[in-house]
Amino acid sequence: MKFGFTFSIKHANYLKQNCTQTLKNILDSYQWDSIRLAFYWDVIMPTPTDWELSAYQEILDLVKKYDIKIVPTIGYRSPRWPERHFPRWVPNLSQTEFQENLLSYSKKLTLALKDNDQIEAWQIENEPFENTWGQDGFDIREIYQKEINLVKNLDKRPIIVSYGYKPWQKTFYSPDFPEDIVGLDFYSKLGIKIKHIPVYMDLYQYPFQTLRFKKDIDFIKSKDKQAWVMEIQAEPWDYKFIDLKNKKDIERTISPNCFMKNIQTIKKADIDKAFVWGVESWELLDKDYRKEFYRVLKEME
Repeated sequence: MKFGFTFSIKHANYLKQNCTQTLKNILDSYQWDSIRLAFYWDVIMPTPTDWELSAYQEILDLVKKYDIKIVPTIGYRSPRWPERHFPRWVPNLSQTEFQENLLSYSKKLTLALKDNDQIEAWQIENEPFENTWGQDGFDIREIYQKEINLVKNLDKRPIIVSYGYKPWQKTFYSPDFPEDIVGLDFYSKLGIKIKHIPVYMDLYQYPFQTLRFKKDIDFIKSKDKQAWVMEIQAEPWDYKFIDLKNKKDIERTISPNCFMKNIQTIKKADIDKAFVWGVESWELLDKDYRKEFYRVLKEME
């Protein structure tokens, strides 16, 4: 199985990292197949008339040197909290105006990137059906198909749409997939706060969890689609109450052993490619502990 990773300039900044140096460290630590690079509407178009890709130029130049594949994320919903990433001027738009501006932005971004021959696929929106997850905003479920059609008309490379996987609820709400590659997100241990008290859940405890995941993958492949994991958990669930300097805190929701179990589960389901989620945070771990996560990757190829 091939491994890629998600990289977010916003998350690197949140962790008070130098984005370019952090990315270089990640690229030097493992022979990655690809990078899923989150392009954020609010970073690129802070005003309706501004257009600025300079925040990404060093990142794109560095990725070119390492000659790995790129999966850009395009749209209103992008990886990382608060899920909906949009300029300040967007909430004031009507539904019709929002759609027009989103499609215009998506078209311009696709045209700006399409000559990059490292791009292997385009991800349109991130978890478009997780409408209640994240910051409040516009419902993308009625629009993402138009974004897919738009990008397909501009470029022939495959289209990806991602879906959250939860063992307690249905994953897909339509038997048809307009995308070429269907992506699932895979998390095994979650942390939430109930009345200010941290509560941790191990999803492996749900009956038949791994069988349900395999069933979803089989369903995707029965539709002659590729199946990728767009996010495989490799970082603690919530930074709000987890100390990345405290190994005990980290291992409430992730550890090298848990990471290995996550990979084993998706390998049994015959996944074509998986993107590791949370590699930016590995840079804050003790050096020897960080090496254990990379060792897992090398052992599980």
